[in-house]
Amino acid sequence: GREHNHPAQLSGGQIQRVGIARGLAAEPKVLLCDEPTSALDGTTTRQILRLLADLRERLGITVVIITHEMGVVREVCDTVTLLQDGRITQSGDLLDVAADPHGPLSAELIPLPPAPTGIEALVVNCDYGDSERFRTTDDLIRLAETYEAEATLVAGTIETIGGRQVGRVQLALRNRSGQPISRQGLDDFLAELESAGVVAKEVTA
Repeated sequence: GREHNHPAQLSGGQIQRVGIARGLAAEPKVLLCDEPTSALDGTTTRQILRLLADLRERLGITVVIITHEMGVVREVCDTVTLLQDGRITQSGDLLDVAADPHGPLSAELIPLPPAPTGIEALVVNCDYGDSERFRTTDDLIRLAETYEAEATLVAGTIETIGGRQVGRVQLALRNRSGQPISRQGLDDFLAELESAGVVAKEVTA
């Protein structure tokens, strides 16, 4: 119903669909999409991403998306590659890349809010995506209890990718009296986390 419209008469989402249709007209094996959700609202972005995923499945083509939007990567991509200064700095399956706390893309794919202020406790950041022992925040909280500490979740981002939880959280640690956990208790807690593959560090002001 838009065949007689000029481009200026189309919405952003309609223009993107026309661009995708033009790319598919040559029956390619690979569809390259450069910032396909740029300047689109949230609803239209989701529609375009669903369209691309549907085309990939129905036509059996490879869709390559160039984007700076990590939400797009999390929602629709199977693999991810980070390019910096014309070089590949990280590449792999989306779950593996997101779960690698040492990689440059992990913090981008699973961002953590700024450290909270005004909390009477020791605060630690924990990346537990790459740990076999700790798969959820509850696992971290239960471990803190073994060091006679109460752990409270104060901030975090948790994503389910490929059926697995990948998370970056901030925990406030207090002893049973409500005071910050002792330095020795904190060091022992962090050491056990590190030995289990969790990247954990104290948040300093």
